[in-house]
Amino acid sequence: MSITETIYEDAAAIGRFRAWIGLIAACVIGFILFIAGIAKLFSGKTKQSVSGTIKTVSCTLTNTMYECNAMITYMVNGNGYNTNVVLTSKTPYTPGQTLTIYVNPSDPNDVSAIPDISGWYFIMGAFFIILIGYAILWVSQKYKFFAAAEGVGTAGSVIRNMW
Repeated sequence: MSITETIYEDAAAIGRFRAWIGLIAACVIGFILFIAGIAKLFSGKTKQSVSGTIKTVSCTLTNTMYECNAMITYMVNGNGYNTNVVLTSKTPYTPGQTLTIYVNPSDPNDVSAIPDISGWYFIMGAFFIILIGYAILWVSQKYKFFAAAEGVGTAGSVIRNMW
């Protein structure tokens, strides 16, 4: 075996090793994000949907969307509340119009016009990171050239960080 073949084989081995380490890191990060997403979804801070009525509203047209500052009245556990929210829509809102808002039951003043789905973002991010880690491992196992390029990149990073 020539020196170039030996370097090529060793670079590919380093690249495959790096891909395994990358997959392990992706799984750890993905697991953390998944647990954070589940915790966010099942925490007591999830908001419930309630019907609100627009009391006053002022809308301005920005490009193709209306941005409306609205005072909304709503009921939570038999108590009435008022809040100001910013709403965007293709059509302007009008006083007296009803809409669904999302309220934190433990703090009825914590209101949003859109549902809280950030827990799902964490879960999707977890699967995406693990998928990318697995894809890199699969490509490095299937294509020696890719693994060798990863190995050369790793070796170059090590050498660059030495100086």
